[in-house]
Amino acid sequence: MAGSVLAERLASIGQRVLVVESRNHIGGNCYDFYDEYGILVHKYGPHYFRTDSDEVFGYLSQFTEWHYHEYTVRAKIGNKLYTFPINLNTLREYFGRDFTEQEARVFIDEIRDKTILVPVNAEEQVLSEIGRELYEAFFKCYTEKQWGMLATELEPSVTARVPVRLSADDRYVLGKIQAVPQN
Repeated sequence: MAGSVLAERLASIGQRVLVVESRNHIGGNCYDFYDEYGILVHKYGPHYFRTDSDEVFGYLSQFTEWHYHEYTVRAKIGNKLYTFPINLNTLREYFGRDFTEQEARVFIDEIRDKTILVPVNAEEQVLSEIGRELYEAFFKCYTEKQWGMLATELEPSVTARVPVRLSADDRYVLGKIQAVPQN
């Protein structure tokens, strides 16, 4: 996506631009296509956009109209849906206990693996933050399915980018502006 933006910016000031892409399409992960049934498929996942910058949002709004949306996720564990990323509501739902923010902070500190000081892989990163039970329930299978690799084979940064909040805010990302391109 960054290459497409740079190419557009240079072309807009009169520079000649040649876009060279290693994939069979341009746009990086912001690529979609119509399948044989006429359904628009987002090959790399939905084009969910968020920013706190009015300037960035204004620039992109030249190219699309928007559906405004705050991105929330639910994780299915057994036959129950839980708010995700893990937050105060998740803890209440999963453990069947009423936690205050302070009680949740103490609880997480009790269950996390404090022996892992510097995580060397994605599994250790989660274990050091929220412990084995929540890792097994919310991360292990999803991570393996998503990446096609064991969490022990992934860099810690892969799971470190998933927030854990001890508030009741269940939005996946925080941001002043959250939207999906209309078309």
